[in-house]
Formats: sequence, C-alpha cells, structure tokens
Amino acid sequence: MDLLKDLCAELFGQWSEQGAMIAATQGYERGALDAAEGKPERETLPYDIHRMYMDDYQRGYREGYNHGNERPQF
Repeated sequence: MDLLKDLCAELFGQWSEQGAMIAATQGYERGALDAAEGKPERETLPYDIHRMYMDDYQRGYREGYNHGNERPQF
C-alpha cells in the first residue's frame, strides 16, 4: 500500500509541475501576441487551462505582454 501511495505522490508532483509550466508558457505566448496586435490585457483564463494553474498562466501572460516583444540583448 505504501508503494502505491509513494508512486501516486511522485506522479502527481511531476504532473502538477508540468501543468504549471505548460500554463505559464501558453500565457506568455498569448500575452506576447496580444501585445503585438495592440490588444488590451486579458483577465480571462482560457478554457483549456485548469483553474489550479491560473496564477502560473497569469504570471506568464503578464511577462509575455510586457516583455515578449523586446529584442534580446546579445
């Protein structure tokens, strides 16, 4: 029983970290596109992002909206 519990905990930890990264990446991309098109910032969460990742999505969105179209300094 402990083995199953440990396995589930490990898989859930990986899933939640991966889900947060996907949400932040999608938020960044959407924010960069909205800024490039001159659209105002959006407060809504897309239907395909789970509510538990709302903060990650919004953080990525703000970063993309504010800095996604800047030229990199190489």
